[in-house]
Amino acid sequence: MSSLASPQVVGGAGVVPFWAAAHQVIFDGYAQDSATPGSSVTNLFQGAKSDVKTYPFLQRHVLKISGASGSTGGTYAADGPMNALSIYRFKDPNGHAIIDTDGYGLWLRNKWGARHFFNQPEKMPNASITSVNFQYTLYADFEFNSLGSGSLPNMDASGPYQTDVQLNTSAAVWTTAPTTTTPAVTAYAGIEAWTLPGNQSQVTGQQQVPAPPPIAERGIVLINEYHKESHSINSGGGQQDIPVNRKGNIWRQLILVLRNSASPAARTDWVASGLSTGTTLGFSFDTNPLLQVDAQHLINKMMRQRDSGYTYSATDGTGVLLFDYATPHRMAVYTDAFSGGMDEMIQTAQPSSLQVSANYQSGVGSGTLEIYVDDITATSVAGQPYSFATPAGLLMPSPPGQIRS
Repeated sequence: MSSLASPQVVGGAGVVPFWAAAHQVIFDGYAQDSATPGSSVTNLFQGAKSDVKTYPFLQRHVLKISGASGSTGGTYAADGPMNALSIYRFKDPNGHAIIDTDGYGLWLRNKWGARHFFNQPEKMPNASITSVNFQYTLYADFEFNSLGSGSLPNMDASGPYQTDVQLNTSAAVWTTAPTTTTPAVTAYAGIEAWTLPGNQSQVTGQQQVPAPPPIAERGIVLINEYHKESHSINSGGGQQDIPVNRKGNIWRQLILVLRNSASPAARTDWVASGLSTGTTLGFSFDTNPLLQVDAQHLINKMMRQRDSGYTYSATDGTGVLLFDYATPHRMAVYTDAFSGGMDEMIQTAQPSSLQVSANYQSGVGSGTLEIYVDDITATSVAGQPYSFATPAGLLMPSPPGQIRS
């Protein structure tokens, strides 16, 4: 019976893959900012605090959200305190938003993104979403498989990635504010990243792959983006085809959130109050139907692809549906070497017609369908010199001494 060996063994031969050559590092609290929710939103991480710490390949940006010194009492809104951030935007050095969402949308990406073995932010050891002094951690993931694909080149301190983070209003987080004192909220920024491997292993002398796949192997840069778009539902409900505007990339997931017309808009149960009785939810690609599905069937499918400890609850289930083209991490980790987890994803084009179709009940008339698009952009840099400073600089000549394709 044959045995499996590590890519780096004494006397080993062949090229050491990136994920075996690099090391994972964590830097917490490189920046922090505090404010108390009030009648207006508050911008956090202004000036130099908005700069993301540079380190060779960024797996994810981390935000720990923590409330303190709040009094007892108060009632959270349906999305509170998961919506403590009204804006989370992660930008490349040219100002392009790689992630452009709200705090609740980032929470949903953590919950339903299928990126890790454990994906429930409300069940993390440090989480408390019922206490007045709430606390939880959000991860803005760029890496989307166990090989390191999607990790952002992040070496240029003179042109760093930046974040726009905005604290929500008290009225958005609570329907009834705490009795005497609203908690001060502190956001702590951190990163998880890969090191830059040397050209040769110090253990075996083997050549090492210097960048996540498929940059080094195929000259293709992959960037995992996440964007929110909102669509109005017709007055009185009824049959409606809603186009998905973000296209031209490789779709990983679409998260759909149905809200009524109240102020603040409440998430609405797709089964009981969303779709007209006896109707189905449709999704078409260039008029070809990919889904004609009962909402409960789709909810059950969401749960079947996750472990038995998952809950579809009022916190982050009600009103939420998922069009899932990503292989859950606990399954993908065994197949990443073959496809990078991308075989099930959908390639879209700018001319594509992509529509969500439904017959809505009157109770959601004049409401909103929020669509969060999790997709991957692919840029070929094969045959061209490039630096690993930033995605924006990958087509530019590399400075002396940096790696070239």
